Amino acid sequence: MFSGHLYSLPRMTSLVRLTVVREAVHSNDSPLSSETPMHIHLDTPDLMTRVRLESRWRSAGATVTSGDGAERPDLVAIDLAARDVATVATWRERCPDAAILAFGPHVEGAMLKAARQAGADEVVVRGKVADRVSRRIEGSGSS
Repeated sequence: MFSGHLYSLPRMTSLVRLTVVREAVHSNDSPLSSETPMHIHLDTPDLMTRVRLESRWRSAGATVTSGDGAERPDLVAIDLAARDVATVATWRERCPDAAILAFGPHVEGAMLKAARQAGADEVVVRGKVADRVSRRIEGSGSS
């Protein structure tokens, strides 16, 4: 009779994946150890929007903060449905080196245009912001 432990295939696969990732993180020549993740500051009071976008962008490899204190972000994403267009200029002044991306409802064309005029580097409709920023994150990791 067999007296050892039996492991299911999914558990063994996870163990192998964990070992490979751990070795890559601790290797000096690993790209994971030499790259700094993109830092995104998300300016929205909407909990559902914040949770959805933070989760998506973190899974793409970025660090994401929200709230009042933004420490030298690479990108500031501003929810125009919850913030005034003047917020774009405020963030531009606070973080002159950061890219500013404003997003809002597709039916608010005048507001989206005003955000561009206020200093946003990029303006997208709400339904496209998660994908647009995820592509930027992936693009920043390969440079």
